[in-house]
Amino acid sequence: MPTIEFKPVEPGNIGKIRGLFELTYLYEPVSDALVREKIFGDPFFDESLTNVVRSDGQIVGFSMGVTRPDYKPEKGWLKLMAIHPKFQGQSLGKQLLEQTENTFRQRGLKIISLFDTPYNYYTPGLDPRYTRALVFFQDRGFERSGETENLLCSLDQNFEITTADETRLNENGIDIHLAELTEMERLNNWLDTIWPAWKAEATAAQRQNLLYLAVKEGAVVGFGAGEGNNVGTGWFGPVGVDPAVRRYKIGKVLTLKVLGELKKRGFSMATIPWVGPIAFYQRLCKAVVDRVFWRFEKPL
Repeated sequence: MPTIEFKPVEPGNIGKIRGLFELTYLYEPVSDALVREKIFGDPFFDESLTNVVRSDGQIVGFSMGVTRPDYKPEKGWLKLMAIHPKFQGQSLGKQLLEQTENTFRQRGLKIISLFDTPYNYYTPGLDPRYTRALVFFQDRGFERSGETENLLCSLDQNFEITTADETRLNENGIDIHLAELTEMERLNNWLDTIWPAWKAEATAAQRQNLLYLAVKEGAVVGFGAGEGNNVGTGWFGPVGVDPAVRRYKIGKVLTLKVLGELKKRGFSMATIPWVGPIAFYQRLCKAVVDRVFWRFEKPL
């Protein structure tokens, strides 16, 4: 039985973790940069919640828990878990899960959820095609709490803004432009009042210079982001518009601008994750449901 070591993953181990992910995350994009983003790029990275399993110097298992004390202080998430196929069925997953759950209990948390971590997530839930993992978590008391879908949109189409859309925005004093760093405080103050969970992704998108703001009379009334999560994969969103001004079709223009910019950057497809309004995206850009994820949680 390999020895479980509880210590943070060192940057030099990213390649080995990536190799492990390639063997276990069969339906996800995997790269060194993406693994680094998911682990060290998490805004609440906590080394005490990172568990590494080694056997003869080889990393054969990994798990990572996270918390979001500024958003849902009573909840913890199992963000990542991977066990080398040759070591599955040897209670490694059970031990890693128990270690994470026990740490959460010691901190007074009440609920643990699987994978759908706000701000920075690899997948917005568990793809049921990982059926062995599905059974593993159900056997340990996790129950389905919801479902979400990822859409896929081909970028081989025209995303130009029509004259009618431009005229409507201009006539109503709405300006849409790429966000400057100096505007982030104003955006975050607005998001605090309506979608606080999206601040981290908006900030990450601005670092990629792919964050559009909609401004009316000096006030932020909407935003559209890209590459704010899972950078380098053609990740779209989030997009949000103040309900009071949605009649101006600001969301449509923000969506087209983000998709158009992803196309300019060489992506052939865009992933639209964790979708609510499927009909909106299907009609606007012919998006199709590509992935389905089941969300799970259990009381601690």
